[in-house]
Amino acid sequence: MILRRWKETGEVGGAAFLQVPDLVIVPAPGGSAMVRALEALLAEGGPRGVLPLLGPGPGPA
Repeated sequence: MILRRWKETGEVGGAAFLQVPDLVIVPAPGGSAMVRALEALLAEGGPRGVLPLLGPGPGPA
């Protein structure tokens, strides 16, 4: 598993998250895992440049 390997090597926020376009995967369920991921993103200079900016949604249906 990628997150397990990253935790051992200290890559990408110490495996607090896996980010791909339009998706952030955390290794455990719950708010505390999301907080750790956000803290790791901030510590590495993000979220700008890591998470895409979301534009306005579609107009009224």
